[in-house]
Parts: sequence; C-alpha cells; structure tokens
Amino acid sequence: MKITNQSTLTSKITLPDTSEQEVTTLSSESNTEHMTQSFLKEKSAAKNFASPGDEIEQTITLTNNSDYEITDIQIQDKLSAGANFKAGSLTVDEESKPDEDPIVGFSLGKSLSKNGGKSVIKYTIKIDENTPEQKITNTAEITYTVNERIDLQENTNTVEISLINNKIVVTKTSDKSAVISGDKLTYIISIKNEGNIENKDLNLKDPLPSSVTFVENSVKINDVVTQDANPINGFALPALPVGGEIKVAFEVTIN
Repeated sequence: MKITNQSTLTSKITLPDTSEQEVTTLSSESNTEHMTQSFLKEKSAAKNFASPGDEIEQTITLTNNSDYEITDIQIQDKLSAGANFKAGSLTVDEESKPDEDPIVGFSLGKSLSKNGGKSVIKYTIKIDENTPEQKITNTAEITYTVNERIDLQENTNTVEISLINNKIVVTKTSDKSAVISGDKLTYIISIKNEGNIENKDLNLKDPLPSSVTFVENSVKINDVVTQDANPINGFALPALPVGGEIKVAFEVTIN
C-alpha cells in the first residue's frame, strides 16, 4: 500500500490593474510505500534454572509474517558473564553449522519468504564451573533487510537463567590429636551452606571405625543434646539456610 501526499499552496498576486488574484499551486506528489512489517524474533532456553557446569540449549525462532521477503539476516547473541558458547553446537533448521559462533555473530545464510517464512536456530551454552554469578542473561541482536532496500536492526526478548549454586561444606575435627584405649574423644562436624539455595531434609550419617564405640545420648546439634540420635544409623538435621551453619558434636570411647 502506498501513502500518497500532496501539498497545496495558496497565494495572492497583484495584477497590473492593481486588482488582486488568488493563485493555487500544487506540489509534486510524495509517494511512500507502507510496508506491513511483522517479523517475530523469539528466544528461549531449555530451562530457566541451572547449576554451574550445566549445558543448556538456546533457541531463536524467526518468523516472517510480513508481506515482503526478508534477506541478509545476521544474528549476534552475546552472553552475560558466567557462561560460554559450546563450540560446534549451532544448528540452523536442524542443519549443523560447526564453524559458526553466535557470540561473534553469523549469517543465517538464507532468506525468509513473505507470509510465514520461518527459521529455527539452536545452540548450547555451558555454565562456568566456578562462576560467582547469580543469573545468566542474553538478548540476540538481529539485523536484516526488508524488500531488498530497507535495513533494520532489532532485538529478541531477553532470556534469563537463574543459577543454583548448592555448595555445602562439611568439616570434621576432633578435640584430641592423640588418645589411648579408654579415652573419650569428641568429634565436631561443621556444616556450612556457602551456596545460594536453602537445603532441607538433611540427614547425617557417620559409620564409625571399629576402634571406637559411640557414647549413647552424646549427640549435640548446635549445642543442644539430641536424645537417641546415633551417627551410625543417621539422624535428621534442621534446614540449612543460605549462609547458615549447623554444628554437630558427639563422643566416642577408644577401644
């Protein structure tokens, strides 16, 4: 559809007999093509939660619902800190593109026909093992040409992946460095949550060596005696919030 526009200029002139005359002057026509531009650019991830070391498939779906062919499609998808592209994993419409890297940017290598042309790009990212990041975000940038003469640049939606860092540190010590038969020895176990997610339904089990005998009713959890708890059989612990610590102590007798 074309948008046609023309301006009208009116003015007055004075004739030689001193009379005035109104004059109308039309401009040339301005014709602008009104293009129905509906190009969908959708980005998604296989999952919204991940742990360090995980691999996650990313998908970009391009759909041309406009009345014009879309050509010269370039895609760049820069990741935030904490993740990297898995080399060789990129596919375009299920065809492997082992040399392409979305972080650097690549050409789709095909045009999208009008009224429904579609292409699906997939690739895998890997979360860094020791990343301190709490989430990974990324938005793909798409540049393209409409009807062979209009160059555009637009972004997909932003994908966010929350990182679950379940880091529990368990340290075991004793109150004596040397013992003899008949001595009592206290084991102290520290359990710290250095991750970013709460842990619950904890159960501690400690299969003691044959050289020691557990002292009944000696288990303390955070300095509170826990009757009938036995480390050999295992016992429950309270929930461990982010940044929290649980201290467990119990006694044994040296055989």
